[in-house]
Amino acid sequence: MKSLPLPFVCSAGACSGGGTTGAQQPPRTLYQDAQMLEDAGLFSEAVEKYKKVGTENQGTRLGSFAYLRMAELYLKQEDWIQADTNFRLFLSANSNSHLNAYVLYRLLMVNDKKSYTGLIWRDRELDRDMDPNKQIILEYKRFYLLYPTSIYAPEVVQIYRAARRTLADHEIVVADFY
Repeated sequence: MKSLPLPFVCSAGACSGGGTTGAQQPPRTLYQDAQMLEDAGLFSEAVEKYKKVGTENQGTRLGSFAYLRMAELYLKQEDWIQADTNFRLFLSANSNSHLNAYVLYRLLMVNDKKSYTGLIWRDRELDRDMDPNKQIILEYKRFYLLYPTSIYAPEVVQIYRAARRTLADHEIVVADFY
């Protein structure tokens, strides 16, 4: 019986999967895996992969895009706090990105959705917390200062006007009460 050369035996043993080497997946592969999980509708698993990409690749484009994808997934899951946090992480990592107008628009949308209450009839209740509406007004000022001609401006103006109207109605209710 003819024996195999040593390099062939070693390479065949490494491919057998018998031992664990502890090697990490390349970040791009991990990001693509997360995208496939997201496309399959497995949002929580995709978030975990994106988190890993974001924490292991801070300061890189791939790491910052992982924050953006996590924010979008949290927005789909209606986890407003995590969505807000990850949008802000993206902005802090990419102060000059061409996507910042979009991200500010999405931040306004998160706070808009956060301001609605009720399980069956979702409405802006005047006796509830007004912090999301105040945040909308602050973010609107930032958005309008930086991106007054953005394609998102018409939608942002509508969100701003609704928040301002809600705050004014809230103040009237409080004034009438006292």
